[in-house]
Amino acid sequence: MPSRQLDILRALTAHLEGINPENGYDYDMRGRVFRGRAEFGDDTPLPHLSILEAPRPDAEPVVGGHERAFMSEDWTLLLQGWVDDDKTNPTDPAYELKAAVELRLSDLVAIRVANGLPLVPSAYRLGNRLSHIAIGPGMVSPPRPNISAKAFFYLPIVLKIASSPTAPFTTP
Repeated sequence: MPSRQLDILRALTAHLEGINPENGYDYDMRGRVFRGRAEFGDDTPLPHLSILEAPRPDAEPVVGGHERAFMSEDWTLLLQGWVDDDKTNPTDPAYELKAAVELRLSDLVAIRVANGLPLVPSAYRLGNRLSHIAIGPGMVSPPRPNISAKAFFYLPIVLKIASSPTAPFTTP
């Protein structure tokens, strides 16, 4: 049985790789978005992004239906981004990349005010893989000894996944 979460992660990776000049961005993130990777060396070109799953020590899904066969869970992911520092204002480039990521993520939730339909139907809720997406407030950090030699940002996103173990999983 295919992994619903891995399918979502792959779709999110592909969407974030859309941060490139062809789509009007100042960055080219094609091939620079990684899943499940927390450590990077000098050989990894900058800028780059990583998608990590946030710890969920007390997470409990909401279940219902006959035999509690339907589930809805909040899945928090942390997007991390690293950039080359500006020597005078080291975090400025991290704020810029974070803004580009936030703009790209906005495609996932943007709707037309006039009719409530998705502004970017192919991207909306990652191709309707999710029932809700919340983009949290991020934070930017300068380089820190023993943490990162480059400025970086964290941006949490919360994905709501509704599923039924009795329904077959199909990729949209």
